[in-house]
Amino acid sequence: MPCMQYYEMQSDIAAVLERGPEKMEEIGFVTTWKSRKEAGCQVQLHQHNFYELVYYTQGSGTTAIRGETWEFAARTYAMIPPGIRHDERHRIEGEVYCLGFRTERNVNLAFRCDTDGEMFRLVKAILTESVQQRFGYREMIGAKLMELTVLLGRAGNHGDVQAPKNFEYVVNYLSENYYEKIIFTELASHLKLSYDYFQHRFRRLMGVSPQRFLLQKRLEAAEEMLTGSQASCTEIAYRCGFSNSSQFSMLFKREKGVTPYQFRQSRKPTEAP
Repeated sequence: MPCMQYYEMQSDIAAVLERGPEKMEEIGFVTTWKSRKEAGCQVQLHQHNFYELVYYTQGSGTTAIRGETWEFAARTYAMIPPGIRHDERHRIEGEVYCLGFRTERNVNLAFRCDTDGEMFRLVKAILTESVQQRFGYREMIGAKLMELTVLLGRAGNHGDVQAPKNFEYVVNYLSENYYEKIIFTELASHLKLSYDYFQHRFRRLMGVSPQRFLLQKRLEAAEEMLTGSQASCTEIAYRCGFSNSSQFSMLFKREKGVTPYQFRQSRKPTEAP
């Protein structure tokens, strides 16, 4: 099925709601829908005259928002103010929820991870209300939009959880604690990020996966010990964070082309005749 633009996905329900009394206090509902996106699907650069929240429940890819490219994955979302040009490129098949609204509040551009699922709960509930149109659905949509903008404001007050400074912390942590047992799912959770987004964002910033970055740090430390100490390969393996000497030797040879013993021998000074 071809990839469809947002205006092709709008339902008659959204059009009816937009024509009706759209304001509850300072929030106005515009439209909402969900869509499956095939691998390779591209949504060209476009913009709206309303706020758009784009929530990714499945899949992965990139979205360029005002010239900056972000990696999206499951449970990430973009909050895009009016007039901001943006696009989408889906790497693998996924599902997207979109919500359009107007508000007198100043809602900042943001790209975040919905760690606790609260944002998705609201986005999905608004879609359900707009489709089912049960008694009082307009009031329910208005109330949930109000709650949604409050959550956006709270997230903004606590800083963008995707800010690069958090990844500076990750880089420093891995560089200083390479010898420890690192569990990346726990590290992502500590930053309040989904594991998939953590992987995508780290690779985008550093050019390598966090696992490979850690391996590089361990091998750098091992090289220093091989040339600057008399420690055995077994001791070096454990002191640099490898599970055992066999794993250390295998990974060292795979990355460096020689065994740890051969590397050490090649770095020994040549004795004068």
